[in-house]
Amino acid sequence: MCRRTAGSLRDSSRARTARRRAGCAPPIDADDLVVVYRAIVCADRSGVTSVPDATIVRCANCGTANRVRAVGRGVPQCASCHQKLAWLVDADGQSFAAEAHASVPVLVDFWAPWCGPCRMVSPVLERIARTRAGRVKVIKVNTDAEPSLAQRFRVQGIPLIVLMRDGAEVDRRVGALPEQQLAAWLEPHLSEGAG
Repeated sequence: MCRRTAGSLRDSSRARTARRRAGCAPPIDADDLVVVYRAIVCADRSGVTSVPDATIVRCANCGTANRVRAVGRGVPQCASCHQKLAWLVDADGQSFAAEAHASVPVLVDFWAPWCGPCRMVSPVLERIARTRAGRVKVIKVNTDAEPSLAQRFRVQGIPLIVLMRDGAEVDRRVGALPEQQLAAWLEPHLSEGAG
């Protein structure tokens, strides 16, 4: 078994070669280790935390912290128990197109940090991503940081939730909808994909 202690973060080429010959996994870069550690330690109650080009998602079934890539094939699964995981990512102008093409319907949340209703909708979308794990992907777009995406989607009011399938817009809702209304709006679209 390969072990890595806090004192061995500096990795010499000799140590890398020895690990490679022993069949051990490649070492984690010290910067990546700090980012992942902070993400796990600083995770909010939803169990979903963003890190560069991936999200740390705690499995609701077994509690394992899993690193889920924002852009990936298929649906993310827990490394330990293989249950489907919530798929919640932040997007920017460069990554949006790739992230919006998923094997499941995509909910895009256009929000801003100063918007009170946006802060009310955020936990609702996180719960939807968790309870419908494997059936929907949620992408969050900060309209202040990404005005080009806001313009492209003709965002006139926030929060705006856009439902997409295969990269194309299917439907949209503006405003802070209660969880029951949002779920009732979403469910028929999820059934279409399954049927």
